[in-house]
Amino acid sequence: MVGAALYGAITVGGRVFAQLGFSLLEIAITGGLFGALMLAPVLVWRRDLRIRRRDAGIFIAFGAMGAVLQIGQFLGIVLGVPVAIVALLLYTQPLWTVVLGRLWLGEPITRRKLGALALAAVGIVILVGPTDSAQEYSVLGLAGALVAGVMLAVWIILGRMSALRGNHPITTTFGYQASTTLGLLALWPVLATWPIFAGMSRLDPAVFVTNWQAVLVYT
Repeated sequence: MVGAALYGAITVGGRVFAQLGFSLLEIAITGGLFGALMLAPVLVWRRDLRIRRRDAGIFIAFGAMGAVLQIGQFLGIVLGVPVAIVALLLYTQPLWTVVLGRLWLGEPITRRKLGALALAAVGIVILVGPTDSAQEYSVLGLAGALVAGVMLAVWIILGRMSALRGNHPITTTFGYQASTTLGLLALWPVLATWPIFAGMSRLDPAVFVTNWQAVLVYT
């Protein structure tokens, strides 16, 4: 529950960064970049926490998924979708986690899970009001948050797979943050060529220096 609360605060932090003048890419890369830099000394000190070659596939997948997750969850915020709606769309994640857990890990789907998921889905539809939201807010922003919800489910599944391979939570966290940062850097030139993202793909180190206190708290 603490983890969920802290993750929910990420969307609020995204809104704060947007108000401070951060671009979409700068917001998306902040947590992973500075989180990885903070954990790197731990992995230098503890060899047993370093990423093993056999797990490269998991962390490559983490990077691809993480880049889409970060862009998607902050796209709605940058485009003016309320934080509450973005958060609710992100938390369609349990629906996708159950499905992906069944497909990738063979986890059973019980009647209790189905009932809980049905109630959650109905609650999200009622709270978000998809018809009104689509008319009032950016469809691209809403779609981005929904895609991020799917990617969040993939994140949980990949984290579970990493744990099953015996990786320490610090290893998994660092691997996710570092690979996501690399994934976003790989996307940077691609985003700049898309007209809809061209104005959101600035990556200026000065913005992190100027707002270092906010970056530190967020990280």
